[in-house]
Amino acid sequence: MKAKHFFYAAIGLMLAACSADNSKYRDIRNLERPPTLAITKQASEDRLIDDGALDKKPRKQGLGGLVSLTEDSPPKLKIKQPVDQAWESLRLALKQSSIEVTDFEQDKGLYYVAYKTGGFFSKLASGSLSVRSEANYTLTLEEDGDETIVTAKAIQHESTASSQDGYNETQPDASEELLQSVYDTLHDDLKPE
Repeated sequence: MKAKHFFYAAIGLMLAACSADNSKYRDIRNLERPPTLAITKQASEDRLIDDGALDKKPRKQGLGGLVSLTEDSPPKLKIKQPVDQAWESLRLALKQSSIEVTDFEQDKGLYYVAYKTGGFFSKLASGSLSVRSEANYTLTLEEDGDETIVTAKAIQHESTASSQDGYNETQPDASEELLQSVYDTLHDDLKPE
């Protein structure tokens, strides 16, 4: 019987020891803290400030799925924006693609652009290293429900100059190449101003 009482007394003492309030483990005021650094910003030096937050969404440039190029002949550019927003997006894309806007009529939805075709490698392949050829085009924006349709068309000029062969020199129609260039910029590389 004594052994039984002794066993219960030992268990009671162990439980009492575990339930004791030891403030040494519950008080966190004395824990070591990292040092605080004084940071001064110099006027001539720009510094990046890391707020420690990770971006949940990666920064995306371009309109992505809001723009598409049809496979019609001639192709059309579809922008899933109202005409006013599409006008501004197209203006930015032309500027960022270094396509010169020679004139515009926003009320009619027209951009007049000078588009330079053929670079160094295309001239090298053709055997001529002459300057790039430049032609004028119109980009027309038309409202189609909640989308905007953009088409490109070459502006034909009457040319009285003739080549050595006696044929009039005409610029090749690169309206499809122009639309592809604008599409690439709108889809992937469009940056806000």
